[in-house]
Amino acid sequence: MNPTQQGADILASQLGARVAMPDFFKGKPWEVSEFPPPDRDEFLSWIGQTQWPQVEPILLKTIGFLREHGAKKFGTQNRARGLTSGGRVVWVLLGR
Repeated sequence: MNPTQQGADILASQLGARVAMPDFFKGKPWEVSEFPPPDRDEFLSWIGQTQWPQVEPILLKTIGFLREHGAKKFGTQNRARGLTSGGRVVWVLLGR
């Protein structure tokens, strides 16, 4: 299990909540072995390839899946969480 999945499991356990981990990078993550990124420009170029127009449909599909499986609330009562770039996704979503 990778560290991101472990973190999601810990959050789920500590918050008593479902935690979704959508794959915004479509199976092509930045390798854990490359942290910290040895080439900042290369990393920024890679992460810059994933913008809101690509993220939004994946996020909406994830929300639909969670609703189909019983989720009724999203981002309520200060329980929406996102770490690093995921934090931005949460805030953009909550602003809609």
